[in-house]
Amino acid sequence: MRIKNIIIAIIMLSLAGYGGLKLYMWKKVKNEVEQIFNAFGSGMTAAFGLKVVADYKQISTSVFGPVGIKGISIKIPEFGEEITVSEIRLLERDLNFDIEKGNLPLRMHVLISGLKMDISLYDKLGENTGKIQRQHNLKEDPTALVSRLGYREIVRRSSDLRSLGYRDIDMDLEFDMTINAESNEASIYFRQDTKNLGNYKIRLKVVGVSDKLNSIVLGVRIKEAKLEFVDDSYMNRFIKMYADENNMSLSTYRKRLINNIKQDIAQKEINLSDDTINNILAFVNKPDKIVFTIHPSRPVAVESLKHYKAGDVPGLLNLQAHLK
Repeated sequence: MRIKNIIIAIIMLSLAGYGGLKLYMWKKVKNEVEQIFNAFGSGMTAAFGLKVVADYKQISTSVFGPVGIKGISIKIPEFGEEITVSEIRLLERDLNFDIEKGNLPLRMHVLISGLKMDISLYDKLGENTGKIQRQHNLKEDPTALVSRLGYREIVRRSSDLRSLGYRDIDMDLEFDMTINAESNEASIYFRQDTKNLGNYKIRLKVVGVSDKLNSIVLGVRIKEAKLEFVDDSYMNRFIKMYADENNMSLSTYRKRLINNIKQDIAQKEINLSDDTINNILAFVNKPDKIVFTIHPSRPVAVESLKHYKAGDVPGLLNLQAHLK
């Protein structure tokens, strides 16, 4: 009986200890969540010039597992609209950072499920970004590769989702970042899966990165990158927009577009392999999946790209396009 009582006592103490640890973890996580929401609010103010009111319904946590935040509401009083998120899961995190002071986390892996907003809010956020840029005299960089190749207007119109027939945004996001403060190397993975648009993934390895927000891209060199896009009606919507403007059928305009791309690459002397050109044209003809890879012979400084002839940059980065 004495041994039995000892065993029961040990079990009860273990359960009490576990319960106490879980309560401690919950309180700690709650503080972490508040810190993240404060950082998010600061980020929204910096990016869009807007104050937000963020709230959530539930926090779930375990001693060794991820943190879950459910029923998130991000209200924007100025617009009278809100962004809703089904769940945010913090798989790994280093919360020794302060966005307001310009310090970034060295480790972060987060999943965002069911982020939704009306297309009108999406448009307003874009308009506010433009206002912030004008207030700070941030003009489009004429040395940017997109501008030098003459594709600035195409890129601008590609983000006009209302013109492409979208009436709401419904997406899942994933962000996974590790910064090595000693070697100044960073690995970044980003995924955006938007309903009726497509799945976008990018993996990036860079060197010369800082954990300070105001200098994170200064001196950054690209080591390697992989960009993957799986289409879900977006490309056909985009091409059809131009087809309609030219009073042409989708199939007829697509053929014209393919010929224009061939001529453009030749005229601008864009350094791409034959396989890469053929794969890009095949994707335009039948949008499904395309993968771009970058593997330069040595890390390339982002700031140095403007000093190269625009058509030579793809060769410098060893840019390749694949269909698988």
